[in-house]
Amino acid sequence: MSDPRTGARFDALPPETVYAHAPEPMAESAALLRLDTLLRTGEAGPDRVRERFLRLAALSDRLALMAAEAPAGRTATPAEAERDAVGDACQLAAWDRRHPDQVAGPYGPDSEWDSPRSYVRQEYQTWMSKNGAWKASS
Repeated sequence: MSDPRTGARFDALPPETVYAHAPEPMAESAALLRLDTLLRTGEAGPDRVRERFLRLAALSDRLALMAAEAPAGRTATPAEAERDAVGDACQLAAWDRRHPDQVAGPYGPDSEWDSPRSYVRQEYQTWMSKNGAWKASS
């Protein structure tokens, strides 16, 4: 992809780097459920809405990567998992277009990403580096 400011080429970090210190998928799912409760009860603000979009998109991305390597019948098909991951990534990108002040990484959602999932990886990597691998649970 190209840097939208200079036209220079840049690459998104590979998923194994981005997700190296991420919570296990079950722990991330539990954290998302807790976050959903906070949002439903009004105990969380707009920054937490964005966090939910981001964490769900990252989890979907990770599950799609796992589905691509899983034996048939053990998980969602790779095509289903890819569809879910792209859909969740597009929801994050749509939120960030409406709230550009919440974009964490250097390149926004309208940059020349090879996939919406690459944008998720940039944003998750930035969020994890700012919040630590486990601020995630609260």
